[in-house]
Amino acid sequence: MESPGHRQNILNPNYTELGVAHVVSASGRPYWVQKFGRPR
Repeated sequence: MESPGHRQNILNPNYTELGVAHVVSASGRPYWVQKFGRPR
């Protein structure tokens, strides 16, 4: 919540759904993705 861009997305009432993914690379580095959306 300290990042203005992330905070804006998280608190945006237009987004009604959230997808999250996590993967670890072959070298052991973790990656996270968040996708915010709203069905049509």
